[in-house]
Amino acid sequence: MSGIIVYYSTYGSTQEYAEALGEKMGWTVLSYRKVKAANIQSVDIVVLASNVRIEKLGISKWAKRYKKHLTNKKVVVLAVGANPFENQAYYLETTMKSIYFLNLKKENIFGLGGRIKTSDLHGMDAFIFKVLGKMIKDDKIKKDFFNDVDHFDIDHLNGIINYLSALK
Repeated sequence: MSGIIVYYSTYGSTQEYAEALGEKMGWTVLSYRKVKAANIQSVDIVVLASNVRIEKLGISKWAKRYKKHLTNKKVVVLAVGANPFENQAYYLETTMKSIYFLNLKKENIFGLGGRIKTSDLHGMDAFIFKVLGKMIKDDKIKKDFFNDVDHFDIDHLNGIINYLSALK
């Protein structure tokens, strides 16, 4: 089976996972901004790799716009966020809410831990982070809130590689 990996990445973790997966599978990897309908029509499997921000997949608007092209494809999702890899329930729930219109099966959704380096945040992300930080009154919680998060682990791709390989 042929496939393509379409990614939406803001700070790099999702893109890094997408590129590593593409290399392992021998598939094309493209930013959602560069994908054309023809890219999707020529493959059997479409992997949507997306960051999770405020319990929403960044790629959800793109997926809605390309819904008619994705309907007859096997769609697999990599949701990358600040939660640990072990919190698959969070990734499943977030994905199902964000792209409900694709009628995904839960076995097609994989959550992967990402990174947050607070000094790299910019624009609306930095603003929201700062506002939320001001709302926290407990000093211990506030201190933890501003710590960097790094749950990125390339080895967590092994499950999806096995899953996709079994589809071939």
